[in-house]
Amino acid sequence: MRTHSEHSSGTAWASGTRRWRAHGENGLVDHSSRPVTSPTRSALDIADLVEALRRQTKYGPVRLTADLQRLHGITVAPATVHRILVRRGLDRLRDLDPPTGEQLREVIHYEHDRVGDMVHVDIKKLGRIPTGGGWRMHGVGTDAARASRRLGPGTGQVGCTGHR
Repeated sequence: MRTHSEHSSGTAWASGTRRWRAHGENGLVDHSSRPVTSPTRSALDIADLVEALRRQTKYGPVRLTADLQRLHGITVAPATVHRILVRRGLDRLRDLDPPTGEQLREVIHYEHDRVGDMVHVDIKKLGRIPTGGGWRMHGVGTDAARASRRLGPGTGQVGCTGHR
């Protein structure tokens, strides 16, 4: 009889054992999977150049890639240019002032320390559909369809907190 286990499960178990041997109980505490460094991240001067070209020309990633190659001899993938634009908050042209290329508005995020410190409630007017269906089921001029108008509008409420 053979048993089957995934390679990744064994690898995870081995790395947990290794951390436990090296650090004891503290080695088993959850840790971030985010890398400590990103050695292949685009250089800062290239990112600055991409930002400057975007603000001047308002071009998208593919055209910016072509301009970087043609004007500066720098070869960068369009996906990399897009990632730089997202990181710098320049991925949406609607957020840039057309003549100057400056940010039109700053996005404000409300975050609070504890759940329930701030509650946002949206209220939406909804139409009530009678039992058995409305006009789509019974036709436009029928008594059953007119019953849906007599019910009046209902409301739906959605609430969310400003805690992340």
